Amino acid sequence: VGVVTTNLLGEREPEFRNMIRSMFTLFRCWTEGCIADDGTPLSERLRERYGPAWVIFHVLTTMFITVGLFNLITAIVIDNVVNSQLHLKEIDMVERSAEIELKFKHLFT
Repeated sequence: VGVVTTNLLGEREPEFRNMIRSMFTLFRCWTEGCIADDGTPLSERLRERYGPAWVIFHVLTTMFITVGLFNLITAIVIDNVVNSQLHLKEIDMVERSAEIELKFKHLFT
């Protein structure tokens, strides 16, 4: 996304003049608000200059980041919790089988 905004907007918009500034500007837009260098709302300025193309781009990338990436993070956390629970159950089963084995040995000896 940073490459695209740098290539498309870099010559006309100071917030996107190089890759690092583009990535930082996009990070700010996705986290705390889209504010330009002069303190004005950047997303509104870009909407006025580029129209629906900017709105569609901004909405799609924001949805991808918030829905896609955060769902991926949530899935990783849930997977870790499930795996740790399975591991605990396996440990419990091993301990129980050892106890049962001892009981059978005492019963038949």
